[in-house]
Amino acid sequence: MSSTRQADAAPAQGVLHRAAQIRREEGWLVLWFRILGETIYRRLLVLERSLDDPPPDWRAHCPLQTRWLRPEEASAYASLDGALREAEVAKRLSEGRRCWIAEAGGRIVSGWWVASSKAWIEYLKLDLPLAPGEAYLYQSYTPPELRGRNFSTAGLAAAVRALKEEGFRRALLCIQPDRAIAFPPPLKNGFVPVAWLGWVRCGPWRRVFRRAVKRLPSYVSRALGGESRYWDAVGSRRRGRLFRMDAFLGRMKRRAHLALVRRWGGVPETGRVLKTDLFEEACGPDCFLRALRLGGNTVVGMDISLVICGQASGNDPAGLCCYVVADVRRLPFADGAFALIVSTSTLDHFAVPRDLGASLRELRRVLEQGGQLIVTMDNRQNIFDPLLRLAGRLRLTPYFLGHSCAVRELAEELRAAGFEVRDTTAILHGPRLVPVLAVWLAGKLGWRWLQRRVRRALLRTQALEGTRWKYRTGSFVAALAEVSR
Repeated sequence: MSSTRQADAAPAQGVLHRAAQIRREEGWLVLWFRILGETIYRRLLVLERSLDDPPPDWRAHCPLQTRWLRPEEASAYASLDGALREAEVAKRLSEGRRCWIAEAGGRIVSGWWVASSKAWIEYLKLDLPLAPGEAYLYQSYTPPELRGRNFSTAGLAAAVRALKEEGFRRALLCIQPDRAIAFPPPLKNGFVPVAWLGWVRCGPWRRVFRRAVKRLPSYVSRALGGESRYWDAVGSRRRGRLFRMDAFLGRMKRRAHLALVRRWGGVPETGRVLKTDLFEEACGPDCFLRALRLGGNTVVGMDISLVICGQASGNDPAGLCCYVVADVRRLPFADGAFALIVSTSTLDHFAVPRDLGASLRELRRVLEQGGQLIVTMDNRQNIFDPLLRLAGRLRLTPYFLGHSCAVRELAEELRAAGFEVRDTTAILHGPRLVPVLAVWLAGKLGWRWLQRRVRRALLRTQALEGTRWKYRTGSFVAALAEVSR
């Protein structure tokens, strides 16, 4: 009897472990809807796109070869998607069903199955009738190790173009709204949520429903890029006038970062240079992206916010630099694309600490062999850092303050991501928030003698970088890391 109990307990333990993993990684709401999906309630979000307008051209960011899967390649596709056996792939192709694939380096990296006239939705166990001129895309797959490189997005764009050439007028697809990974490819290609399709059941009784989308729930909004919209709002409102960057403080911050770049090898005159944050270029006097433009190099500035990226681009009328909207955790650049990456207080705005490691691994991927990464983050060792955190909780800071690091923790994260740490330091010395408040108060009072004294005091405190107290007084911890040759 004891062995039977152990056998019964094993599946239960597996289910509980999986439930705990979903709750930890995706939240309570996702877990709740997964439980409902296995019991009494399932639903999908239906998205559609007119094929009259061409999709964005992703080929420049993600060069791929795209085509229809051939019958003799059933084994190759089955090895890509472990959920499909070779016999099932071959059966589908023999029945006239088609699969649009994307290849990179001669390897299949992504696929989308396509149906016309009638589609079967496996998750709901429902037939989906299609009108003439409609195509249904389903069961897309990209291997986990290749995700985040826009392979699925670029493949879907090419599929849309191919379907239009064949005379189709509209494309449909369905997504489980609690699966955040499924949203970016269709949304980046112009698909729009139009309806909920699902059922409610109780034992053998089942009622199918279809209703128009009126408002997306909050967990869908997060999947659609809530972080991007948050920074769009920050860039538009520029909240927190009390903490807006003073011109003197901005120049001091700019000089400190450029001095750091010069001291740690300088800017290469050839190749590509990437700066991972454009808040300075959009909003403040501390901008220095254009100062990285030297000789024949190419300088790229990126930001997760379209608004901030647009403002930064507008402040560069000569077009000296390139501007890209991208998430540092999923960069749209090729491996080894950059000789130097400067990441200024980008990686300290994550709500989830593990995103720091994911970002560093992406930065290492796009850095060439022998290339250098200069990274700065909020310094958790600063003696007044708790004051900054308190101001953040009271919403007195102009933006969200995420997970920060001590110098030892930053060095460990860099090594874990595959970097060699060459040097560390701390910059912009003084108690957190105190310089900002002092400069603001001196300007508000209009006392020029006080302004001069405050500025002289701040300039003198920068000498603390040469002391053993630098990690207690620096506002930002900085590290120089390199991809070994």
